[in-house]
Amino acid sequence: AAPPFNRLLTDTILRTSDGTSVSSRSDGKLSTSGTATIIPIPELSIVLDPLLRTCYPPPHPTFSSLDALKPVLAAAHKYQMEGVQEYLTKELLEHARTAPLRAYVIAVRFDMHHAAEAAARDFLGLKVADDYVPELEDLSAGSYHRLLAYRKRCYQTLADMISSRLSWLSERQPMWQFLVCGCAREGFTVNLRDSPDVQRTVAVWFWQHYRRIGVLLAERPCRAALNDPKLNDRAVMEASACAACRLRVQDDLSTFTSYLLEEIDRRLAAVSPYSGV
Repeated sequence: AAPPFNRLLTDTILRTSDGTSVSSRSDGKLSTSGTATIIPIPELSIVLDPLLRTCYPPPHPTFSSLDALKPVLAAAHKYQMEGVQEYLTKELLEHARTAPLRAYVIAVRFDMHHAAEAAARDFLGLKVADDYVPELEDLSAGSYHRLLAYRKRCYQTLADMISSRLSWLSERQPMWQFLVCGCAREGFTVNLRDSPDVQRTVAVWFWQHYRRIGVLLAERPCRAALNDPKLNDRAVMEASACAACRLRVQDDLSTFTSYLLEEIDRRLAAVSPYSGV
């Protein structure tokens, strides 16, 4: 074993399944007796080494893949090492950003409820909701159903937002240009949150932009779906056909996007991964 697990003076030796001897002290001190108790354990040395290093002062080990992290998490869960599990949870959440479904399954398997919720929220960013990962073989049908049901509820709350015809949007001063300009209008009216009794028509270019937003949120019901800068660029190009809208479209879209993302966050925060099942 590598330092500090190769001490000659120790009271306990952990013997891994691949034959590596890991020295340790139950009280954290060096032994002077020259005798040691050998305890065989089923874990490999590549699992035990990072597991024990998280108990020492930093630097702590990092994990380049979920394949490396998963067996260490399993060991920490098995031996009920709560402090180690807390650190490994942070490592798991880092991987949840790029592999949310795998991270969700691992978190559920090891009773990591906070990590499971975070991974479920990252799962909203996937376009393919029914993707397969090998870890699904370890997940119960109930847990997988809860994940898909959560995604469906998030989809529905954002679909309701889109279909509400801007009833969530606040007024601003000066008023939104796409609501007051005399350019081409849609054949219906919208009602803002601050003035629900006032009927306003909306510019065609803006409503086309809003419908595209709805399509993107249907594919991925989360704020990350709107990260593409080309989304607003297209609206700017279409608004430029109107001399009046052209002057304010950049400012209007920037402010509108901020309001929209706040509303998305507010609505999704109200949806729990473990409710409604």
